[in-house]
Amino acid sequence: KTGHTYIPALAFQGGGESGDYRFSYTNNKETGIIPSEEFARNSISFNAGRNMAKGLDVRTSINYSRSTSNGRPLQSTNNQSAIQSIIVGLPRTVDIHDLENNVVDPVTKQQITLTPGKSGNNPYWVVQNNLSGNSVDRVFGNGIITYSPLKWLTISDNIGTDFYYEYRKAVTRPGTVGALTGNFFTANLYNQIINNDFLLTVT
Repeated sequence: KTGHTYIPALAFQGGGESGDYRFSYTNNKETGIIPSEEFARNSISFNAGRNMAKGLDVRTSINYSRSTSNGRPLQSTNNQSAIQSIIVGLPRTVDIHDLENNVVDPVTKQQITLTPGKSGNNPYWVVQNNLSGNSVDRVFGNGIITYSPLKWLTISDNIGTDFYYEYRKAVTRPGTVGALTGNFFTANLYNQIINNDFLLTVT
């Protein structure tokens, strides 16, 4: 099918002689060329700076985003639920619409596989039942203090952080070729980076 991408965004900003600020919000939604494939991300960003005194400036930036996805295709040549491998191996004489209309046997309620020997998954069985996705919450930003006591000397300290939490989930329905009993996978990932740069600049 035809994939679509929508990226509405909103931002406002302001400032004067002693400071400035900017706030933005972005909502990204995507549907892929494979049925059930979805991706969404909401992002908020804030950036502001101010001159506190003669030679002293501060600036901060903070960003938050939440991404969610579902129905992402598996990337593996050894997994019989990998859509790319299934499609590439289909003969040109196979009508993809016949596969779409014949996914489950109405009598046995089992998958109608590509061959009588059950050696290949129907791609529509995979996209309807074997879904994988994730959600990611990420925060990153920094704060900078800059002080110029002399015309030729600038002292600055920049501290920043970037951390995220990710939840992954993948489901394979029983009756899938290569995993007849089905399986279930989840994972929780966390990562954080903190960095600080203290600089003396002579010009």
